[in-house]
Amino acid sequence: VIRRADVVITVTEPFKYILEKRVRRNDIHVIYNGVDMELYSKLFREQISDHKFSEYPVGVFVGDLSWGYHSLDRIITALALIKKRIGAQSTRIKIIGTGRLEKMYRDLASRLSVSDMLSFEGYLERKELIKALTSADYGIIGRPSINNLWIIASVRTTLYEYMAAGLPIFAFGPKYSYTRTLLNINSCGYYVPSDHPLNIAEGLAKFIRTIDSFDRQLIHQRTYKYSWSRLSKRFVTIIKNLIM
Repeated sequence: VIRRADVVITVTEPFKYILEKRVRRNDIHVIYNGVDMELYSKLFREQISDHKFSEYPVGVFVGDLSWGYHSLDRIITALALIKKRIGAQSTRIKIIGTGRLEKMYRDLASRLSVSDMLSFEGYLERKELIKALTSADYGIIGRPSINNLWIIASVRTTLYEYMAAGLPIFAFGPKYSYTRTLLNINSCGYYVPSDHPLNIAEGLAKFIRTIDSFDRQLIHQRTYKYSWSRLSKRFVTIIKNLIM
């Protein structure tokens, strides 16, 4: 099907490279999933002007709690290791989303005595979600550290949402990762090439110590290249060239 298609569009450069090699064509386009910057801009300006760090940084995790590949269990375990080593609460994480694994995560947090470091916010409507992100201090993205092409080449749309909110991003997963590439390109976060809770804990503790070195205004501004308005114009151009 891809070989016969008049035009092929994918959402990351690694997927473009993989497809071009597999189907032997060199005309595949990339249009990122991106984010609706118009929704974020006003709320971001309002929140960032009054933003102050609380006693400890507040992180946000956004995801469907029906799927284990977000590795939320690794994050919870890492929090327990941080608490054990430091002996005090050094951060708090708001978990936004619902799903069949929520009870398991709550039970895990209780067993590891980190319920005081987590809050389960449930599902949030769009405007409330944006408020929650722009008022946080950082975002978290986790993936299993396995050599899986989909995990390596894909990127969660959440990354663009975090960037639009001006959030520094803490992420972990496989050594080779497009998420890692985007964080480096946009200077907007810290990546741990592992999903072992101890490595995550050490990386998160280091990230938290340096979190005020990130420029939230700059992170927000860099996200405009992923805005839906800009990406939609690129899509229209591709289709126009196809039918003309």
